[in-house]
Amino acid sequence: MDHRTGRARAQRRRGGRCPEPHARGHGQDGEKVDPAAWLSAHHYGYRLSYQPAGRFWYFQALTGAVLIASAIVFTLVTIWLARRRG
Repeated sequence: MDHRTGRARAQRRRGGRCPEPHARGHGQDGEKVDPAAWLSAHHYGYRLSYQPAGRFWYFQALTGAVLIASAIVFTLVTIWLARRRG
């Protein structure tokens, strides 16, 4: 069982309300739900990590190499499959 789900169930059993956020930011009964408060109540969070500007070209080169390598692999697999079926 997921620990977040168990905590929400326990809160509902104690009579507490645990509204689920919907697309428009309204809970099940139509009341406004603050998404940040809902995430915090369910122990979700996010973390931002910034990289120094000096690493920009390193990451660009790394990303480019990965994309070019995957394109080459997909091209070779496509050619191999076409020849095998042809």
